[in-house]
Amino acid sequence: MTSTPISAPISVEQATQALRSILDPETGRDLVTEGWVRKVRVEPAAGGLTDISLEVELGYPANSLLDGLR
Repeated sequence: MTSTPISAPISVEQATQALRSILDPETGRDLVTEGWVRKVRVEPAAGGLTDISLEVELGYPANSLLDGLR
């Protein structure tokens, strides 16, 4: 895992918006619209970085999507 320093804090809303760019190759819809993003947490980390963690629940066997996320 790598971290990239940012100059301003990131909100949960900004992180969620960024997740909208990840598309399901089967439907062409993003993870948020599909309702798969369950929790998004944004916390300050050491060195002025931000930790973002999320829970994603896939609604169907999505092997092609899992391959894209690895």
